[in-house]
Amino acid sequence: MEKSLLLKISSHIVSTALIMTIYCAGTALSQGTKPVSGTTAVPGGASTSAKIENLIKERYLNYHQTLLKANSFDEIAPLRSTKLQAELETKKVEAQAKDADTQRKMMDSLLSLAKALEPKNIIVTNVVVKGDTAELAVSATDSGEFPSAMTKGFGNIASSMGTALGGKSASKPMRSTTTGNIKMLKEDGNWLVGEESWSTNVTNLTPAQEASRNAEDARKKSLSS
Repeated sequence: MEKSLLLKISSHIVSTALIMTIYCAGTALSQGTKPVSGTTAVPGGASTSAKIENLIKERYLNYHQTLLKANSFDEIAPLRSTKLQAELETKKVEAQAKDADTQRKMMDSLLSLAKALEPKNIIVTNVVVKGDTAELAVSATDSGEFPSAMTKGFGNIASSMGTALGGKSASKPMRSTTTGNIKMLKEDGNWLVGEESWSTNVTNLTPAQEASRNAEDARKKSLSS
């Protein structure tokens, strides 16, 4: 009798434990989480990371918009890293060695060139944060801003480039696809823009023509292999 009772009690304990396990698993799944043994979740961990990435993204886009609208380097200097600010100060010292009019023209030309070559419709495609540094992948496409910028910054280079792309292509609208890698640095609690690297592909083909050309190149490559 005692043995039978003990067996029933043990069976009841096992059944209760099984029910609690199923209940906990079901609760976790209903809340969109997976039951994990031996670990403790950190409240807000993922959301904190996302907030930091969004903050860095916003700081860069703010710098980008400020540069496009700036009337002097003084407007963007506080948004750049200490290293870039020091480089700008060096440029100012070089300009100050000349007369006032030449100094103003030199700095205005540098700003105009920076603004002209800055892609106009940037999209941040990725943010990777590592401690007090972050790397942003950005991209931009346009239908003529880049050749225009080249004309402003480098005289007849755009015209020569257009001719090289297809004889009379200087009169055709050119599209450019630009990708960039931006380094952001956290200094004194603020995320600032550091070094930038850019790569631009310019074409005078329409999107349909470019897709057709790429398909033909892929076909030729397939046949040759």
